[in-house]
Amino acid sequence: MKQVLFLDMDGVLVTDLSRWRPAVGRYPARHEPTPINVAALNKIAAATTVQAVISSSWRRFFSVEQMQAILDEAGCVITVIGETPLLEQIQASGLWGARRRIDEIKEWLALNPDKWDRYVVVDDDPDAGKPDAPWFFQTEFSQGLTSEMADEIIAYLEAK
Repeated sequence: MKQVLFLDMDGVLVTDLSRWRPAVGRYPARHEPTPINVAALNKIAAATTVQAVISSSWRRFFSVEQMQAILDEAGCVITVIGETPLLEQIQASGLWGARRRIDEIKEWLALNPDKWDRYVVVDDDPDAGKPDAPWFFQTEFSQGLTSEMADEIIAYLEAK
């Protein structure tokens, strides 16, 4: 089974406990993923065949390859296979604005039907999913992805 995890960074792997990392070379300054949250993601990766698609705003600043390097450096064992498209539109005010993250996720799913059979969305922002959807796992920014939530995600991905 092809499993995909749509991965946000801030509020999932990067929390209040994350350390600040200054800019290095072509990488902008950023917070580092927190080890306890990385461990939770690794728990999912070890128990399933899931691969990651970056849905985080970090995709504006980092390529898929750079995101893979950031996750590798943090100790993550998940493979990044892509990123959601940036869908932007002119708002009623005349300013450019991003569409809801769930719209970007749906667009990726529609464009990549051969890459998934089952998916989950892990995000702290409610616009990334529907609160009652079984595939949406909403984290709290202060704690991010927990081991308990990882167990729930594994159960969902592995359900027949």
